[in-house]
Amino acid sequence: MSLGFTPHGRLTPAQTGVIACYARGHGTQQVAAELGISPRAVCGHVSRAARRTGIEGRSLGALVDHAYRHHDFDGIPDLAVKTQAVPPALRMPGSLRRTLQCTARGLSTSATAHELGVGKATVREYRRRLYERLGTTLPPRAVALGWQWRLLGAAVGAPVERIAAR
Repeated sequence: MSLGFTPHGRLTPAQTGVIACYARGHGTQQVAAELGISPRAVCGHVSRAARRTGIEGRSLGALVDHAYRHHDFDGIPDLAVKTQAVPPALRMPGSLRRTLQCTARGLSTSATAHELGVGKATVREYRRRLYERLGTTLPPRAVALGWQWRLLGAAVGAPVERIAAR
């Protein structure tokens, strides 16, 4: 009998649906209402997705990143990678881009501070600026927008043709 643990495996359709809602910027209550399930069921899907993928701590940003890396969002038009150029407002300094990368890895404020070699207050300020530029306050939405605008991923800033050819 399988326990459903596949490190770095693809998400189930139900898990993909839940994580996609978080990627759109929804909170748990809104996800539950949209999918017609209880908030407890939403949290269960997130926990099982984290276990299935080997992500510690149920980090929604890391789960969104995983879904993009493993093509779980392929075929979901509103989460697709953009084909137009990155708008000037989203061109960001290295400090904000590295902060976004840490968010996509699910790092805490302390771990991000250590990774960037700055204090926790600086990380909080970087996140505030990052989220302001992206127009969100939610880490999973920030990660989704990072992927959509090619600020994250294997082909960061690459022309769309190269991304599609992966």
